[in-house]
Amino acid sequence: MRELYLSELRRFRKAAMIAAPLHLLGLFLVLRFIDLIHMHTHRQLLLLFIQLLLVFGFGLYQFGTYRQPNRWIWLMHRPLPASRIAAAICGASATLIAAVVGLPGVLALAGTQLFTTRVVDAYHYAVVAHGTLFAICAWLCAGYVMLNRSKLGAAIVLLPFLLLFYITSVYQLLLLDVICIVLLTAMVATAMQPNRHAAPRGAGPVLATALPLLLASYFLLSWGGALVYQYAAILHGSHPLNTEVPPVGGYTEAVRSEPERLMLQGLARSSDPRAAGWRAAVTPANTRSIPVYLDRYPIRNQVGPIAPHGFSDPVNKLHWTYSQDAGGFIGRNTFTGERKAFLPVASLPLVEQRESGQVTALFPHSATTYDPASMTWREVLRVPNDEVLLGDQDGDARERRYIVTSKRLLAMEGRRQLREAFGIALPGPAADLASVEVTSLADGILASFVFGKRMIDGAQGGDQVILFVDANGQATEVARRPLTHDFPTLFEHKDWWISPVLHAADTLPARLLSSPAIFAPLPLDLARPAPAWTAALVSALLSALAGWWWQRRTNASRRRRAAWIAACVLLGPPAFICLVVMAARQARLPATVTGTAASAAT
Repeated sequence: MRELYLSELRRFRKAAMIAAPLHLLGLFLVLRFIDLIHMHTHRQLLLLFIQLLLVFGFGLYQFGTYRQPNRWIWLMHRPLPASRIAAAICGASATLIAAVVGLPGVLALAGTQLFTTRVVDAYHYAVVAHGTLFAICAWLCAGYVMLNRSKLGAAIVLLPFLLLFYITSVYQLLLLDVICIVLLTAMVATAMQPNRHAAPRGAGPVLATALPLLLASYFLLSWGGALVYQYAAILHGSHPLNTEVPPVGGYTEAVRSEPERLMLQGLARSSDPRAAGWRAAVTPANTRSIPVYLDRYPIRNQVGPIAPHGFSDPVNKLHWTYSQDAGGFIGRNTFTGERKAFLPVASLPLVEQRESGQVTALFPHSATTYDPASMTWREVLRVPNDEVLLGDQDGDARERRYIVTSKRLLAMEGRRQLREAFGIALPGPAADLASVEVTSLADGILASFVFGKRMIDGAQGGDQVILFVDANGQATEVARRPLTHDFPTLFEHKDWWISPVLHAADTLPARLLSSPAIFAPLPLDLARPAPAWTAALVSALLSALAGWWWQRRTNASRRRRAAWIAACVLLGPPAFICLVVMAARQARLPATVTGTAASAAT
């Protein structure tokens, strides 16, 4: 085993000795011009995908050469068990990936920390480790794709994205990395056998192959099916989000409407005798939209920033960058890079630098403004600890300022320090709130709330609710307009009816991991409509029927056939995909051949 491990290292040592310095040089060039580690996670993902594609190509080449008949015989007919052969190859490749991907990343971070004044925190090294383990997962996926006999086995490439694409603490993701590597290693070790076309034997190899394939197949059907449907709807011209005129009376039309038009649509349903006068008062001049744009805040050790970690201070010629290790913002001179100041902050806020130059920072329970004169944060708003800010309004200080929290709509007055004039409870769940519009009246305000943001994920239908708030802050509902669903029922509940059991397993990490999301995922006991239940039952029965048909030409025992049929009933179409990948069917002989064999036997 040791000799095979060393020979595999020697086989690719020249390529590794070229790739590692090139990777290190590329990282130094990128970090020289941009502060990549503190930029939005979407920009960091580009670098991650490039690394994954290169490592995936390496795995395809490595196993593609071994898959040639003569080389496969030479590899597998060694005086070693197949499991130790797999361990040697996987260990050597993991070493090469760590040297080419992980080591340059660590050196680039260390160089940035030691030889520059840029901010590098301890958790950034854990992010590099996460990227390295993710690359090893990509290599293992490539190995299984090349060793597996069925083309459907390529679905396994979706498993790392299903398990590892969570915005959470990087240290929690490292645990998921290890779990994903263990599952994929077991799959590759099971597929690495003299007869690559033979089905796995024994409960352990079957489970080691079936469990990751089930999760990947579920993701393929739910995500891939949704993608195919949406592209087909776009080409057909019927996609609600891709048409010039959205469906009438639906959620998409509501969120796309101008504030005054949306208010008038809601008031058309009102039976209040004052509605006619209100409609005359609704004009673009006195109707405005209140921001509701936040659904998450940063958390400690987050794997990717959801907002930039810094802002510019041209008055003091500083650029501020947040440091978790220091517990605040570090101010560096814009021209020399010298660290000049420190601004302590308890936790990382959502920082926004507006076109006017004003810098604001939102915390879950407070809003602050940066004061260049004193180089401090000045708190302008604070809400109770059981409420979370969902947005902030950038408007004229002379106007009343409206702010939405997870429980209330607040009307604030004041210039430097905001004070609450009144607050009204939200007339629906904040997790479904999409927009708020306010119209000023002589004796109060009209507030329109549009709910239904999670309808596309299976939540119940949304509504537009209009409240009249008098001068004393007393709210009365004056109109309610149900919003129709823009997408078909089966599309909105696709993640559930494909496989209710796997849907629960898929959402389990999101419920257990720490997350910057303000609102929890939809509950598992969410009420499902009758068409979704019918689709779930029909898909389960069809999967069982297809599993029975597929196994008619396999040499599986009765017990295994019954187990697969039961799995198809319980887990739905993903189980049938696993069966197709793992159980090869025997070739059907032509009738002439069978007739000749029968006559020869007689």
